[in-house]
Amino acid sequence: MRHRHTIALSVALLAALPSAAGAAARTAHRYTSSIQVGTLSTQGGYPGLNGTAVLSGPVKINTLGDGALVDHVKIVGHPTDAIFTIAGTEVAYLSGGTVRSSYTGWALLRPDGTLSLRMSGHATGGTGAYRGAKGTYEFTGSTPAGSTITVGGSTGTITY
Repeated sequence: MRHRHTIALSVALLAALPSAAGAAARTAHRYTSSIQVGTLSTQGGYPGLNGTAVLSGPVKINTLGDGALVDHVKIVGHPTDAIFTIAGTEVAYLSGGTVRSSYTGWALLRPDGTLSLRMSGHATGGTGAYRGAKGTYEFTGSTPAGSTITVGGSTGTITY
């Protein structure tokens, strides 16, 4: 009988304590970022259809700080000679933890050889301070003709 009272009391105390998730309310944060990523590796005939690449470089996020970004991108379509459709995932490594996201979009090869990019993405989770991160963003960027370096930025909202 004494054992049942101890268990009931323990359960009642646990129920009364605020949970770690409940104690720290999740807040939406608007942000802007800038990136400069270069190609680390390619496979499958990238930038051809179904080709993949790994990109990496610095990221600066006004509300989260500076860090490093690693992208895994795949060419999922090539509807015209100048347009590529893209899907990928990325991880931002920041001092407070990581933020994972996925995205889809397109790249347009311009007559001068410049590649213009537009992506829509969403945060799919994180670690540390950003555990369970959710949100959306829009990215625009470009790669100069003859270069493997893409520069650009995004705006969005992230909740953590």
